[in-house]
Amino acid sequence: MLVSVLINNYNYERFLAECIQSAISQSYPDVEIILVDDGSIDQSIKLAESFKGQIRVISQANGGQGSAYNTGFKEARGEILIFLDSDDLLLPNTIKEIVDVFKDRAITKVQWRLALIDDDSSQIGSLFPETLHDGDVRPIIKKFGNYASPPGSGNAYRRSALINFFPMAKHDWKIGADTLPALVAPFSGKVHSLKRYGGFYRIHNKPQSMNAFVMNNSPSIPSKAVELAVKTRNLVYEALSKVALVSEPFQYAMPAQIKLRLISLRVAPQDHPIPKDSRIQCLKDGFSSIFYWPGFSLKKRLLYIAWMIAVALLPYALAKKVIIAGMNRIRN
Repeated sequence: MLVSVLINNYNYERFLAECIQSAISQSYPDVEIILVDDGSIDQSIKLAESFKGQIRVISQANGGQGSAYNTGFKEARGEILIFLDSDDLLLPNTIKEIVDVFKDRAITKVQWRLALIDDDSSQIGSLFPETLHDGDVRPIIKKFGNYASPPGSGNAYRRSALINFFPMAKHDWKIGADTLPALVAPFSGKVHSLKRYGGFYRIHNKPQSMNAFVMNNSPSIPSKAVELAVKTRNLVYEALSKVALVSEPFQYAMPAQIKLRLISLRVAPQDHPIPKDSRIQCLKDGFSSIFYWPGFSLKKRLLYIAWMIAVALLPYALAKKVIIAGMNRIRN
């Protein structure tokens, strides 16, 4: 079973060699590695070409992440695909483990948690995400427009589950392109989660400004992160409804999206992109989301509720401290 590792890169020269080496060093032998460089202006291409004979390098004009995904998908020969971000890493046995799982033809997506690392590749000390949904996740997607899934580098897909959705509209998916395959693949089969973590997800250092209020690697300021979440939700609904996989609007938003809305409303309400949104509305939506979101323990639900109430109702100086304290401690 051939596995295609599709590395998408844009100006990540400083992380690229480590990423490529993690793909080359897999214990499973039948792997092709395709690096799609999306118009980098650093020395990424020169570095990538130093791995000549071990990987295939494709250079294209800058078109965004969706464009890089499209190119990788078109050129891949593998039955199994991994879209690997060029700042992330795979553990050596990950592909061997996923191939064993994909022997079950009912599985269309295998996912794994990622250990968090910083810009220096030092482990931060936690795994992401805390919650994973697997099996038949279609009911969760139909209700929330999402489910608990890792970011792009924590997933492998059966090519046949994606073929009807590629090429994706590159102008719609300049960033966040990993969302589309993660949400369409489960409609062709089941999702399986590996028991151990399978790689590393890099959290980039950010200056202490408005960026301090943004979770993980979201866009740089809260209002832009909310705008992207809303846009992505609409694009996913459009893609699924076009092929009759969903017929009703998503009923709830996932807890992390409510969290983003609350942060945006507290730290920069003048820039908040959702008309007529309010902290009280966020609390109402948040309580419903937390109650119905599968997989949360009672402790996790209570912690989430307490955090939302504090952020919504405390004076700003205190709310700011609560936001930062809970930024990476309360995750889906």
